[in-house]
Amino acid sequence: MRDLLITRPAVRDLKPDEIAFYRENGWVKIEALIPPEVAAEMLRIATEIVRTPDISEEGRRAPQLDDWGSKVVDSGYWRDYHFIARDDRREPFHSLAFGPEIGRNSQRLIGRGGAVRFNTDFIAVKVPGPSDSPANRPTAPHQDFVNVPFDRVGNHNYWIALNQVTAEQGALRFYSGSHRLGPLGLHDDDHEPVLASYQALMAAEGVELSDPVTLNPGDATVHSSTTIHCAPSNTTDVWRVGYVLAYMPADSRYTGAPYYNVAGTGLKMGDTFDHANFPIIYPQ
Repeated sequence: MRDLLITRPAVRDLKPDEIAFYRENGWVKIEALIPPEVAAEMLRIATEIVRTPDISEEGRRAPQLDDWGSKVVDSGYWRDYHFIARDDRREPFHSLAFGPEIGRNSQRLIGRGGAVRFNTDFIAVKVPGPSDSPANRPTAPHQDFVNVPFDRVGNHNYWIALNQVTAEQGALRFYSGSHRLGPLGLHDDDHEPVLASYQALMAAEGVELSDPVTLNPGDATVHSSTTIHCAPSNTTDVWRVGYVLAYMPADSRYTGAPYYNVAGTGLKMGDTFDHANFPIIYPQ
């Protein structure tokens, strides 16, 4: 069975109603994007990579915060491992991330017919433990777009569940319709929380917070980089394990802002992302 899993994993086509829901709400839940047996093999590999001593163990050997995306980091709200597909070329991650099947879905999500470029991939784990501990703090409401150095909309993330994700494990929630508001500013400890500045506008535009999006292994969500989203801490004793893939329109240009996966590429402000780190995956 395992030999079969390292061939190109099946990624199903998105349905027209799923594309329509994404357009309307800025996010969509996709049931069985990949087969559960493929998700199980990815979970086995991911668990071996990111496992460290328990989060509450004093003096534990643990990854530390690193703004530039070292392979394994405690990001302050999850533990992540970067580029298992792009750099490590581990299967089935690599075939999933760079296959035309997911690229075709992304082209439909972007909605203007151009080519699709790979952005990033990483494993994201909310580790059980105190809610103020590394790798299990709540993920505050935010947009991805304000942090990334791409000059146009169309960027989007797949969040693929590798194990079952319940509300208590820190399932994602989305502010439906918030993608229509445009970029709403930086969010971190040094900036005002995004919701504090835009509550009146969000109410006027009918933006509503979704229920927690529970997922079975192989299910996924996709959200626009301008969609506000968040997740609470993991209050269970079971890891929440997801695999994140991000894509962008191939004609996107670099704004010049520092970003972990642009560091060392030599790209200059105004350049398109014509670099081996950002290959065009569809059409190939």
